[in-house]
Amino acid sequence: MPNTAIPWFHSLTQSVAALGLAAREYGMAVQSARLAAWSVDSARLAAVPGTVSVRGRHYLSPYDDSVRQLSALHTEVERQLHDLYENAALAYAHGTSAAVTSVLEGRCPAHVEFGRIDGRYVIPEAPLPHFDGTLDEWLGGPCLGLLRNIVIEHVRAKKEVRERNFFEDLADCEGTQFAEVSELASGLADSAMTYGERVERALHLVLVTAKENHTAVGGE
Repeated sequence: MPNTAIPWFHSLTQSVAALGLAAREYGMAVQSARLAAWSVDSARLAAVPGTVSVRGRHYLSPYDDSVRQLSALHTEVERQLHDLYENAALAYAHGTSAAVTSVLEGRCPAHVEFGRIDGRYVIPEAPLPHFDGTLDEWLGGPCLGLLRNIVIEHVRAKKEVRERNFFEDLADCEGTQFAEVSELASGLADSAMTYGERVERALHLVLVTAKENHTAVGGE
């Protein structure tokens, strides 16, 4: 259970940091799964002679069969892990930006708050917020708008891929263009992580300012 004795700004910082660390764990797991899949890529493995007879009906290469099944398993694990990574990275980006917005508006949230369905965070439908003009004193402020636009571009690509996969006849058309959109969509998690990391740095700035303001008010 949360420790209610911890000041709100400490628990909020911990909440945001934990989101980021969770997303990074998923990201590292994706890399490990990708490496595992590469390790059994039939295109890079030497052929192994030797077959077994399957009850006289046909012959089977045990080695080829193991490589095929391992490759399929690793690929599926990588896909599932990437989905988890993307969900956690988006939660990190949205949760951290929501925390910054709340503090800038004078509120004192103790934690990042999300809905959860089937082990996944419910990501807000609304796009990431603008911070134009509100973080100008911070050196990294000008980059936030650019990073935000990159995430939004990836989100749009992801939505287009989902729509095209739903209508398979459209997915078969314009193969090259669809491949480019799919490649762009696959970068959503990484772009959300980059944005979240930058906004987390901004959170420390606004929290320092908020604490100074509260101290000044309390001392008057």
